[in-house]
Amino acid sequence: MTAPLAPPPAGPPRGRITTAERPTPLPAPPRSRGEVLRDAAEEGLFQLRRFAAESWQDFRRRDRFFRWKALIVAGWTVVSIASIRVAMAGPEDPAANGLGAYVAVNHTSMGWGLLVHNRSDEEWTAVRVELEGGWVHERPRIGPDEKVVLSPGQFRRGDLAATDALAIGSVEIDTDEGSATPPVVR
Repeated sequence: MTAPLAPPPAGPPRGRITTAERPTPLPAPPRSRGEVLRDAAEEGLFQLRRFAAESWQDFRRRDRFFRWKALIVAGWTVVSIASIRVAMAGPEDPAANGLGAYVAVNHTSMGWGLLVHNRSDEEWTAVRVELEGGWVHERPRIGPDEKVVLSPGQFRRGDLAATDALAIGSVEIDTDEGSATPPVVR
């Protein structure tokens, strides 16, 4: 039989090792809003790139008939979006000015008539309608949503009345509530 092994020689005394764990972890250090947004943007961009790369690889593995179908759907989408944009890109509202004034000229066999329409909810007082060349028509008021048709004879420059031959370029409307130079609708 063999003799029992002797215990190892005693060296210097060792300290006892203890670990300390917190019952709840420490909160993350505060970060600025800019850092949080930058990290979120970087993560979103990374995920978008990964998705695009995976989609491209998946698309390349498909057969040519699938690719043609995808091309047709993409073309239809582009044409639809372009059509909606063109349809919505109409002209600006002619009454989009400080007074809400709409001005249109109508030509008839008897001459022309100038329609002045107050599209605002407020009454205009001390109204002065001036045509190019200094031809002026004045009236005390034009009510809200009121339409006034002015003939050439109602415009004056000094003692002279305008004639049918007067060409209407621009129209300026001055009131106590403000002034505007709306586009003339023809």
